[in-house]
Amino acid sequence: MAALRVEDVKHGYEGRAVIDGVSLSVAGQGVTCLLGPSGCGKTTLLRIVSGLETPWSGTVELDGRAVEGKGLHLPPERRNVGFVFQDFALFPHLTVMENVLFGMPRGTADAEKRAATLIERLGLSEKARDYPHVLSGGQQQRVALARALAPDPSILLLDEPFSGLDTVLRRRVHEELREVLRETGVAAVVVTHDPEEAMILGDRIALMREGRIEQEGTPEELYLRPQTPFAMRFLGESNAFSVAGDGTVAVTPFGAVPSGGLAGDLVALMRPEAVRVTRERPEGTDAAEAGVTSRVFVGRATRLHLKLKMGGQTLTAHIARLSDVEPGADVWLSVAPEDILLFPRDQDGDAEAD
Repeated sequence: MAALRVEDVKHGYEGRAVIDGVSLSVAGQGVTCLLGPSGCGKTTLLRIVSGLETPWSGTVELDGRAVEGKGLHLPPERRNVGFVFQDFALFPHLTVMENVLFGMPRGTADAEKRAATLIERLGLSEKARDYPHVLSGGQQQRVALARALAPDPSILLLDEPFSGLDTVLRRRVHEELREVLRETGVAAVVVTHDPEEAMILGDRIALMREGRIEQEGTPEELYLRPQTPFAMRFLGESNAFSVAGDGTVAVTPFGAVPSGGLAGDLVALMRPEAVRVTRERPEGTDAAEAGVTSRVFVGRATRLHLKLKMGGQTLTAHIARLSDVEPGADVWLSVAPEDILLFPRDQDGDAEAD
């Protein structure tokens, strides 16, 4: 049974639609990330699921139980959801233990035992009697997480909860969240605008754009096989070329590739890591000669900025970080046909293809 099912939900403000017919199903375990740019509707959708917003239309089910739609609107306290807000929303006059106990049955040994277990699991035992203002940002985030999990919710909702943390701390909290969710068996929906965070955290990603879901799938599916140019560009860096297709093939700087029935003006997109860079022209494959215009070391790889000898198009390649290729060098570039994705030009309103 799905932990969450949203069907054809529409909502907006002052007559302007913010959510436009969204349908989404979240499995009983694991993390689903709502990813997208600011204003795409992801936080509004989360608030509708929690009961903080009443949609114009559509239905919401939690664990197979209707909570929204067809004249029904269950308030948040009757939905059995945990919510972690972006600013954590801790009670400043309550200690860590009191914050975690808030919302649980008062004065019961089971409640206190569960709260203590969560506090210990999240490394806060020594802070149990402290107040939020003396905690670090990471510790406050853990308290908010423990408080949301304490009532044993059917689903956990998190609205950009890591945006205020530094990079190292964010990675540590990501790991803690995934471990806690595995142990508790609680499904989670996380709102984020950070593609890398979505790929690290999410078992599945629902990419949103202008109130709709652009594409849904695993991180690998969205990154390697995006269905639209927007999905390709939002999930990571890409190179773009204008090409023409005849319905059978399209000719790119790296040879002809199957066009899958697409004809006319097309845009070819490829990831920088898909571009293979060699000193000598590779045998048995189409290749394009290029000059290296700059080289930037970025830790996990070296980013090369290149300019093709034929046509003058510019592109970027990510290669092994210890490469000896220097600016001014001439190199050969090749890309496997399966790594070149083609889309109709009119589908790519944000294209800047050379």
